[in-house]
Amino acid sequence: MLHLAHVICVFVSFGFRAALEKGTGKTKVTLVFPPEVTTATLVAMLRWMYRIPLHPPLHSLIDLHDAATKYEVKGLAAYCEQRLLAEMRCEIAAGAARVAKTKHISGLWKVATRCARSDWTSVAASPGMTALVTTHPEIAGKYFPFPHSAD
Repeated sequence: MLHLAHVICVFVSFGFRAALEKGTGKTKVTLVFPPEVTTATLVAMLRWMYRIPLHPPLHSLIDLHDAATKYEVKGLAAYCEQRLLAEMRCEIAAGAARVAKTKHISGLWKVATRCARSDWTSVAASPGMTALVTTHPEIAGKYFPFPHSAD
């Protein structure tokens, strides 16, 4: 089965190659990829597929995880989940909680709720929490750290 990510990968590779061969003259290369995927996320997915060392910034892991899941980039979602577990911070905790609930990853949920309990003010003020409340209010309701436990 041909995945969109592989098509993008090949198209981008040949697009850049054609641009390099023709120089910067009058030829214009137009690259097309889904609008919900940022350029940084696309580059990170391509780096992963081409096995180029990858260590994306912590703040980009949620978007990268979502794109890797959507476009079925083998192993990349698991990599993001492991980094989220190992490097949990207030600014990504709400996004990590969403990933944990939607993918049923109890260990990640526990770490994200522990982070929220330790510094709820920072987690509540994060852009990830705003997005969680807007897009997944049912998860946001379970994530609010009081009075339930971290299970």
